[in-house]
Amino acid sequence: GDSASALSALDLAAMSSIVYAQSISNITQLLAETFGPGPKLVNFTEYTSTPRWIAVRFPPDWKQQATNGAATKSGQDTLVVAVKGTSTPQDGYLDTAFFTTIELLQYFQFIAP
Repeated sequence: GDSASALSALDLAAMSSIVYAQSISNITQLLAETFGPGPKLVNFTEYTSTPRWIAVRFPPDWKQQATNGAATKSGQDTLVVAVKGTSTPQDGYLDTAFFTTIELLQYFQFIAP
């Protein structure tokens, strides 16, 4: 992204929390409450989808827009994609499948390199 639309580590932490909201209306509300009117939800998957993710576009000077209502449109947007971790039984099954495969490959590495 552009320096005019940069995000801090705390902004990214907020995004990682927002992705756990179950409904799209909650996500858009949390985005507006957290970041102001500038950032917009551009794409998403449903909460029960694996993997669940959201994509949010941050316009240039979105922080200025959040504090004083006006933003300059010079610069490029920043697109942030946040991915939900394990929170449903289906996510847990998928994690188990991934880690089981890795463990088996590591085990067999000692038997036949």
